[in-house]
Amino acid sequence: IHHIDLVKGLFEPHNNFLIKNYGFNLDQVISYADEIKNQVTNNLHKQFGVLFKIDKSRKDFCKYVDELDETSKTEKEIFQEFLSIEENKKIKNEIDSSKDLLEKNIFEISPNIHLPIEFLNLLSSKFGDNSKFIEDGLGWPIYDSIIYERPIINYQDKYYCFVPQLIFRNLINILEKWIITIDEKYYENKYQKKKGEYLEKKSLEYIAALLPNAEVYGKLYYTIEGDKGSKRFETDGLVIFDDNLFIIEAKS
Repeated sequence: IHHIDLVKGLFEPHNNFLIKNYGFNLDQVISYADEIKNQVTNNLHKQFGVLFKIDKSRKDFCKYVDELDETSKTEKEIFQEFLSIEENKKIKNEIDSSKDLLEKNIFEISPNIHLPIEFLNLLSSKFGDNSKFIEDGLGWPIYDSIIYERPIINYQDKYYCFVPQLIFRNLINILEKWIITIDEKYYENKYQKKKGEYLEKKSLEYIAALLPNAEVYGKLYYTIEGDKGSKRFETDGLVIFDDNLFIIEAKS
């Protein structure tokens, strides 16, 4: 909740920029990220559902065999008798009709009305795109990798997202990259300025919520006298709580 609150606070003022240059507003971007996560989760649940039925059917068959009095029948005959029971036959039919679910890669993402292919392409990389990570950084995790900005793999016209959390966790980095790629001046002069103001404001709001009845002051200035005269300085906030004084410095 806090992360989405932060993302909305940072980028809702730039909705017009996003729509004009990418065709999506912020709410759509968040919903598309949710759809990617939901597709992977649903694929996983569907496969688990089929595997659960297979496991249950196997256990039921073993139990059926153990309880048989007649042992002269062939395995095939026993299996056919087992399937003559309506419930067992029903489960087998459900398993047979779900084989395609087992064959599908659970990490495959499909564009649909809730997830436009244009959005997938913006977040996609292909084999070879991340070669600099190996060449310059030797694959060490402390070096930059494109997976944080383009965590989806596009291969043979199909899309795969092996770590859906990367999209959610890196929404700020992704959207900042979108802005700076299109208009570096807009990024520096408008986005960065609003970002700094927003983070200072929200920092004080959150601290005030954590410390009820505290006195909270923002954007304060003070002067220090030196050998060459006085200098004016700024602090982002002061919070007085009982006999404690918190000095707030927000870094955007």
